Amino acid sequence: MASNSVRHKFINPPWYVIINMQKHFLNQMIRIQTSVNLKKLDKLGADYNNFDPSIERSVRCTWALHMYMQHVFRAKLSDSLVQEINRVNETLGVTVQSIDLNDYKHDFTTSETLNRLIEENEYPKFLWIYGMDALRNSHFSGWLRSKLAVRATKNLRVVFVADSQEDYREVFCDQRARFYQSTIPLHIHTSD
Repeated sequence: MASNSVRHKFINPPWYVIINMQKHFLNQMIRIQTSVNLKKLDKLGADYNNFDPSIERSVRCTWALHMYMQHVFRAKLSDSLVQEINRVNETLGVTVQSIDLNDYKHDFTTSETLNRLIEENEYPKFLWIYGMDALRNSHFSGWLRSKLAVRATKNLRVVFVADSQEDYREVFCDQRARFYQSTIPLHIHTSD
């Protein structure tokens, strides 16, 4: 009888074991993605002067002009635009990743995955941040703002994707909010 209960534990592990396994897998994927074909920040070469107005010029400006944090409304962000911005960043040697903050709102200070995604290092990283409603929690938003803005992580460029005007106003326009006026709009200039 004891062998059945032991076997049952291995077949159906508790939920926290599954979550830890998933986090370990994500950490491994982040390490793999950040080690392939990257350039250090000081070797990025994001000159934009010789480019006509285009998505590529806009992405290069983001790096060259130190536009650390931007925002955009999901309704104005097509899949093809995201893919093109990602392609340009990857061509420059920049890692591109996405985060849904709702996945980390309960363990943001201890999450190895989240902390690794926003860590300061010598390799440039472009982050799409979704789930802005999680930033209504002042502890989470204060912690994230200190990680992104206070210590000036020069290797990161962040785009917050707002699902609604309400999310945008609560996170970036309320004087009491931690991210009050801390972003600029994502503007993509094209020759069209």
